[in-house]
Amino acid sequence: MNEAQQDFSRHLWRFTGAVLLALALMPLYTWLRDERTGLAGAVTADMAASAALLIWSGALIATAVGIATARFLTPERALACISRVRGFLISLDGRAFAAVTACVAALAAVLAGAFVFHRQPVLIDATAQLVHARYLAAGVAVAPADTVGFFRILQTVPVGAGWISQYPPLHPLLLSFAARLGAMWLLGPVALGAAVFLTARAVDRLMPQRAAARAGLALATLSPFMIAHAATFMSHTTAAAVMSIALYAAARAGIGRDAPLSSVWVVVCGLGVGAVFAVRPLTGLTVGLVLAIVLALRAHETALHRMRAVAMIIAGALPFVIGVALYNAHFFGNATTFGYDVALGPSAGLGFGIDPWGNQYGIREAFAYTTAELVTLSLQLFEMPLPLVAMTGLYLMTASVLSRAERILAALVLTPLLTNLMYWHHGLFMGPRMLNEYGILWAIVCTIALAGLLRAAPARLPGAAAAYSPRSFLTGAYGTAFLVATVLVPQRLMSYSAPPSRALGAAAIVDAGSLVFVHGGWTDRLAMRLVAHGWRLDQAETALRQNSTCAVQRALDDGSLTTLDLLPRATGLPERVDAPAGNGLRIVKGEAWPVSCFRQLAADSAGVMDPAALIWRGSLPGLPPSHLPTFARDLGPEINASLIALHPDAHVLMRDASGPVLVSYDVGMQRLWRGAAQ
Repeated sequence: MNEAQQDFSRHLWRFTGAVLLALALMPLYTWLRDERTGLAGAVTADMAASAALLIWSGALIATAVGIATARFLTPERALACISRVRGFLISLDGRAFAAVTACVAALAAVLAGAFVFHRQPVLIDATAQLVHARYLAAGVAVAPADTVGFFRILQTVPVGAGWISQYPPLHPLLLSFAARLGAMWLLGPVALGAAVFLTARAVDRLMPQRAAARAGLALATLSPFMIAHAATFMSHTTAAAVMSIALYAAARAGIGRDAPLSSVWVVVCGLGVGAVFAVRPLTGLTVGLVLAIVLALRAHETALHRMRAVAMIIAGALPFVIGVALYNAHFFGNATTFGYDVALGPSAGLGFGIDPWGNQYGIREAFAYTTAELVTLSLQLFEMPLPLVAMTGLYLMTASVLSRAERILAALVLTPLLTNLMYWHHGLFMGPRMLNEYGILWAIVCTIALAGLLRAAPARLPGAAAAYSPRSFLTGAYGTAFLVATVLVPQRLMSYSAPPSRALGAAAIVDAGSLVFVHGGWTDRLAMRLVAHGWRLDQAETALRQNSTCAVQRALDDGSLTTLDLLPRATGLPERVDAPAGNGLRIVKGEAWPVSCFRQLAADSAGVMDPAALIWRGSLPGLPPSHLPTFARDLGPEINASLIALHPDAHVLMRDASGPVLVSYDVGMQRLWRGAAQ
């Protein structure tokens, strides 16, 4: 770059750092405590506020220790401590370091999956893809139709004579391969290990023997943010793994140097981008855009070379893009129609307005959700009580020079913040999960920033304060935050622990011919009955949000669904109350309830559990019988009778919601529905 280009680049990154610093510090997430953003907005605001409180409380402690350290630890001794750590990290062989960190990350995910999550998914997104994967593993394209609601689960869509998950195909397909090996639980840990290994190798090429980058990778291997998603079958980890292929190939192609590009590796980079698109389309488009721009806009490239680099990336990605298009066309009727669109309707796409759940999502909400994500990322990335993202913004603002590798990595983690502004779905489930696939890169960028701030800190203050060393202050503060993290990391993981009721327990030893009904909550029963009637997920959610729960029950019983209020809105909703069993019910004051509604509410008084937590693990309709029983959603004795009639020889049981206990069907019906089994 010439001098003018260098000045422009430096000013651009200073502006970017200032924006990041402001977003990370300004509590815009409080805007989400608004009736128009619904319950999801309020919950997000509360979670972000809790994270901010912990960050600043811990930072206060770290500051106090840092002040003491600044007085009693000489800058020379602080520098010696830093040099020893740096020397150790640099001395490690690059391949060995990558292999060890990858194994540690994979092992941590395996252990968390076994002992924290009991090899269970904890989000319905993963459960839907696990069911889909089991059908694919058996060579069955779609699950058989369920017109009643015994087996359907959320995040699935009807196709032809059956149903599949709403997600792009690559993650369910990889899960199906793991299912054939009898180790679906292993995909996430392997994917996390691969992501760490390939990212480490890529970063070693981009910034050889950079101690801070290696420190970030080491910390990422024990990040509960990364481990939890890998241990619970989430597609974010798969996306991170294939993204690391793209990054490694880009590094091999020459993204970090001015030498001629390697055509083969540019095509492989495109393959990695395409694979990301086949897992998480928006992530694939974002990563592909960044890598294509960086590869094309190298200083010595001519316009022809730049066009050629972009063309090669597109050529590499094309097989996966075509595969997704054919998948969409086959199942959803159009190459550009995704399962999300079929499941959630026209509000599922990018842009501002009313989201599929009837909540307002405008530019104000977009920035509010982004600040919530950045605050929680600052804490949950390492569990170090430091404002990591804000400090990263400060580093981008103040660094005199950013290396090419630093600019590339920063672009890869910051660009998704822009693209995600256009996407209405922001979740803080086990951390800001829409940023999870970028988590390893965030770990590296944040650690580079911490090291850069430490390196720039003066050895001593001038004048009367010369006895205090800013360098020693940061050394003490960082060390304190790291020690706090050693306590918070296991606590964070254990806070995600799956409840015992999700385990198979006694059901695992019941004969394969058994039919076990699982009692879910009233709203779950209603939602799945609506979906079984052919309603989209957003329509079912709208019906349950904008009408009283009893009104939806009456409409289903009477066949009068057209009378329900289905015009999406976020205000003027029936009052929401939490029933004893955990159902979020909607009520209208003065509404007269028939006996059928009191019966539904009373049935939940003994406790409920998520039927999907067991349905995915049992024998599935349309597949060869397995050694496990068939689990079905309890819809009440009258409706259950139709399923029992299809299994005349089955041993019919009920799963007790209080734990892994099975009771006879008659006893279960008497206990829950206060009537004889039908």
